[in-house]
Amino acid sequence: PELAADIVMAVKKAVSVPVTVKCRLGWDKGSINVLDFTKRMEDCGASMVAVHGRTRAMLYSGVADWDMIHKVKNQLSIPVIANGDITDGGAAVRCAKRTGADGLMIGRGAVGNPFLFEEIRAALDGETYLPPSAETRMETALWQLRLAVDEKGEREAVLSARKQFADFAAGLRGAASLRAAAHRAETYAELAACVHEHLRTQNIGLQKYLGLFNRTVHMAFGGEVNNRVKPVLFKKLSHKLCVTDIAVDKGVALIILHGQQIFQVAR
Repeated sequence: PELAADIVMAVKKAVSVPVTVKCRLGWDKGSINVLDFTKRMEDCGASMVAVHGRTRAMLYSGVADWDMIHKVKNQLSIPVIANGDITDGGAAVRCAKRTGADGLMIGRGAVGNPFLFEEIRAALDGETYLPPSAETRMETALWQLRLAVDEKGEREAVLSARKQFADFAAGLRGAASLRAAAHRAETYAELAACVHEHLRTQNIGLQKYLGLFNRTVHMAFGGEVNNRVKPVLFKKLSHKLCVTDIAVDKGVALIILHGQQIFQVAR
């Protein structure tokens, strides 16, 4: 803490912009000193502190201690930013409420999911969030790769993108085959071809599956879909597809996939 205090005071004297500090709870569970540490940072002139709710020894294991961040917030007059385990909109709302923090810092949760910030904003504002389609997710991955190619060259960018594409594809239908194909790609063109071929084949399979299911609905329910049937449909479809909702209106089921792709069943 003494060295950190000296550094903050020295930087404070050398620059005209606000000086901020990010820290963890302590080195390990036997040496948690975040309350003393953050108070020293404030006394030395820090304008804001961000606290990750784990110790250094925990790395990213276990659960972030939001209650300790709340204690930090209660003792300081400068803004406190909460960090750790904020991986979706619901977590953001719970963290904000539990810590009373002035803001939230997002880390690993945004890797392969830059849409997380929009989801969190919607959750904090009490609005409905529609997840991006598979096409939007993978086109965003390609856009990110193009930026990386411009910055550090194609070879290095593509090698790094192999892992990033796996993160972008997480939870999508056929993600394993896409990851395998992306891992073999050596150029931007090859990666882009993998993505577009994957989306094409998945969409063909999706249309065939929904067509078969539509005929099944007509045979079993005479084409009429009502709220009594809705849970059955949802269970069957969500087992195969990324169904986020089913709306029923006048015997027509609207199957909503990935929050955006809408298909009609039993017209």
